[in-house]
Amino acid sequence: MNRFILIFTYIISSYIFYIPVSLAANQTNGITFTQNNDILKRAALYLNSLTTLVADFHQVSPNGEISNGKFFLSRPGKLRIQYNPPVPIVMTINGSLISYYDYELDQLSHSTAHDNLASFLTRKNISFFSSDIKVKMVDKSKGLIRIKLTKANKSKDGELTLIFNDYPFTLKKLDITDAEGNTTSVSLSNTNFGTKIDSKLFVLTKKAKY
Repeated sequence: MNRFILIFTYIISSYIFYIPVSLAANQTNGITFTQNNDILKRAALYLNSLTTLVADFHQVSPNGEISNGKFFLSRPGKLRIQYNPPVPIVMTINGSLISYYDYELDQLSHSTAHDNLASFLTRKNISFFSSDIKVKMVDKSKGLIRIKLTKANKSKDGELTLIFNDYPFTLKKLDITDAEGNTTSVSLSNTNFGTKIDSKLFVLTKKAKY
């Protein structure tokens, strides 16, 4: 088992940015400029309405390897990705800190979460019109909405695609594409909203039991 198959392995140092949407530059599915912006506003409204989200995740890596685990989001500022055995990995975002723990090797590492692709979901005020984000694609088809994000000034560093169910509007899937074009797909299921989450889950320490 490749232990470096984290959901955000390919984007742990990649960040998302945006410049005002131009349909001439962005791929759409036959939707107008107004519809494009309405979709982005709707998605932001939904994401900003979330306080907590707990879900199971099913991950498919670029080589077809499958792993599962638990996804915890507590807004603003906190995210936890916990893999089921045999993958000995837990990753958290807590404010400006990303922590990565391999509990089999008892190795704990940290990096900054500022503008990280993963940390986009933890922002206090999510907007697809922020000056630091580039929206590359807005697509609406077959009951799904897809919004693809990348860096404004480093678009080659990777992309994050948020996939929503249209009705009811819910976050369904995340596709993470690295700088080489390899995509990891993460599907969410058994999603619960507004569940109280212990803040200790977002603080990783060595030799902790996960």
